Amino acid sequence: MKIFTQKQLVIMVSIWLVFLIISGIGAEEFDTWCLEVFPVVLASAILFYTNKKFPLPRFVMIWIFIHGLVLMLG
Repeated sequence: MKIFTQKQLVIMVSIWLVFLIISGIGAEEFDTWCLEVFPVVLASAILFYTNKKFPLPRFVMIWIFIHGLVLMLG
């Protein structure tokens, strides 16, 4: 089972931040946008701080990453 390293997690969260900014610039309703991207912000914090004690397989992390992009870009 291949596991995400801390470096790969930092890259994933950095890409999420770029897309978070891009989706925030084009948002028509700020409240709705906040509700759509809040799970991504929460997930990135949880994944970042629990990665050492509870590492997830690479396959799962890739699907979490893709789902986060879908939530942000709608």
